[in-house]
Amino acid sequence: EGVDGVIIAVEYKEWNRENWKEISKLVRNKALFDGRNILEEELIRELIKDGWHYEGVGVKLK
Repeated sequence: EGVDGVIIAVEYKEWNRENWKEISKLVRNKALFDGRNILEEELIRELIKDGWHYEGVGVKLK
């Protein structure tokens, strides 16, 4: 609780099934860095719509 953002640094595919609405309540600044490019594009788009700032290594969304 009270963290500034989320950094994904391990290849854990279950990140795609996490309850991001609940995680949002614990994060002050909705900043997300996906260092493994593990998140699915559809989820990324949903997170951005929910106010998250997403950065992934070499990721360009269409």
